[in-house]
Amino acid sequence: AWYNDNHDMWRDQIDTGKDISGTIIEHHAEGVRDTKTETGERIKVLHGINKLAVGGAERMMLSQMSGRDRSRFDVHLVTLLPSTEPNFNDSANYLGDKWKKFSFAGLFDIVSWWKLYRYLKHEKFDVVISNLFFTNFLLRTAAIVARVPIIFATELNVYEKRSQIWIFMERMLAPYTHKIIANSQQVVEAASKQLHLPKD
Repeated sequence: AWYNDNHDMWRDQIDTGKDISGTIIEHHAEGVRDTKTETGERIKVLHGINKLAVGGAERMMLSQMSGRDRSRFDVHLVTLLPSTEPNFNDSANYLGDKWKKFSFAGLFDIVSWWKLYRYLKHEKFDVVISNLFFTNFLLRTAAIVARVPIIFATELNVYEKRSQIWIFMERMLAPYTHKIIANSQQVVEAASKQLHLPKD
């Protein structure tokens, strides 16, 4: 299912939406705690992106993270690629050990993927939100295997053409993705048509 991010509505979907509210999960995953706020626990959210390069996706994600209500959410960050200059690293240093850094050598770096999977299993996140194709694929696959209850992916650009392997990967992951969050209706229309995924 798609979610249009026109007016930062994605925040409502996580904070107060019908699927994630005071009870973090109704019935979306087997064996998941469904009374987080009632027991005083914070919802553990992991944001993931390639690296904190200077770009629009990175700036948007950092803004979303800093705006999170810390009384309700335990916010974490994972980056999958080595840092480069220039970057927004200083904007995330406040996270301390809640920022996990990997150095994937490529899309098929099995050793790093296994470490990512083990990290997800150990931390037991309630929600994972992935950004950009590289992280969208690797983090979602690891989160699926690690049985993370709620998995979001973002779609931020209109691409003129996508490879068949890209389309195959997205269609393969779509049934396990709770929402694909787009930042405009134009992105929803274009991506839905290219990936052959329904808009509802």
